[in-house]
Amino acid sequence: MESVINFRKKALVLLDTGFDAYLTIAVVKQLRTLGINVLIISLTTGLARDVNGINLYIDKSLSEFTMNREDRLLIIPGGKAYLLSLLTDPRVYQLFEMLHENEGFVLVPDELKMLIAEMEGKRPFSQAHFLFFRNSAPDVLTPAITQLITNHRL
Repeated sequence: MESVINFRKKALVLLDTGFDAYLTIAVVKQLRTLGINVLIISLTTGLARDVNGINLYIDKSLSEFTMNREDRLLIIPGGKAYLLSLLTDPRVYQLFEMLHENEGFVLVPDELKMLIAEMEGKRPFSQAHFLFFRNSAPDVLTPAITQLITNHRL
């Protein structure tokens, strides 16, 4: 598939133990097909292990990662338990706050809509900065990414 956009910025994919490797690979593949640079970051160094024991290489650990103004898109490839696990690390809150300052967005599976709504108003959560995708669709991100690019000129 030909790249449909000229995306100067990169997308961040946040991993930790218990992520969904199938969803992660689908997301990364779609983003790269759309011509978007992807940086896979993890809370820990080394390989990231998914819920089924599958290991994926990461580009950087969160400790090694330095966010800049061009970082405006973060994808979290997992459900409620996964997000709640990520939120036990204060660095994830800092990452969300930096994205908010950059006028960025967090893409999460649509099964997290209720959880995000419950967290509304608690720093750094604002529903306006979350977009949702159906993780059951073969091309899970295309509508969400298209909406993001069209509405927000990313």
